[in-house]
Amino acid sequence: MLRGGDSANELTARVLIEYPNGDVYDGDIIQRRSTSSVSALARLATPLRSRPSLSVHQGSSSTVSTPTSDSVRGPQRIHTPTETISGAKNGMREGYGRFIAKDKNNVANYEYVGSWMENRRHGEGRCFYYTGDLYHGEWNKGKREGRGTAFLQNGDRYVGMWEADKYHGQGNLWRADGTKYEGMFIYGQKHGEGKLTFPDGAI
Repeated sequence: MLRGGDSANELTARVLIEYPNGDVYDGDIIQRRSTSSVSALARLATPLRSRPSLSVHQGSSSTVSTPTSDSVRGPQRIHTPTETISGAKNGMREGYGRFIAKDKNNVANYEYVGSWMENRRHGEGRCFYYTGDLYHGEWNKGKREGRGTAFLQNGDRYVGMWEADKYHGQGNLWRADGTKYEGMFIYGQKHGEGKLTFPDGAI
C-alpha cells in the first residue's frame, strides 16, 4: 500500500523485507518524496499480475515484499537492485512493525514487535531475546528507556524505569529465589535506600 506521510515530502508503505543476512522486517517504512522514491514505491505498490515477471536471484540486495490489492492475494517479492529498500533515510523503518534479527552464532538473535522511528526501536514495543529474556515497555532511539518490564531467563523480574538499556530510577526487582528489592537504581546498580523483602516475608 502506497500512501502519503505526515509531510508533503514523505511517502510511507507497508512492506516485507528479507535481508541477505537473514533479518526480516514486516511493517511500515518511510521515504522522502523524490522522483526516484516515488517511482520505486509506485512500482512496489503495483499489483503483481500487472507487473512483468521478475527473476529471483541472490546478491547483496534485499528481498522486498509488499501487500497487494484486494484482487491479488499474497505478498509480492521483488529482488532487484533498483527496488531494494535501503537503510539510509529513504526506506527507513518507521511506524509499526515486526523485526526478526538473525545472528549466525545465535548469540544476538531477537524478535521485536512495536514502534519504530528512523530505523530504530522507539516508543512502545516488546522484544523477545533468544537467550530467553523478554522486555515489554518503552524505547528511545533503539534503547530500553522509560518504563518497562523485563523477565529474565534466570527467573528474575524487573518492573520500573530504564535508561540506556539499564535499570535506572525507581523500580522493583524480584529475584528467582523470591527476594524482592524496591528502591532506586543507577544504571543497573542499586542506589541509596531501598526495601529488601526475603521469601519468608522478613524485611
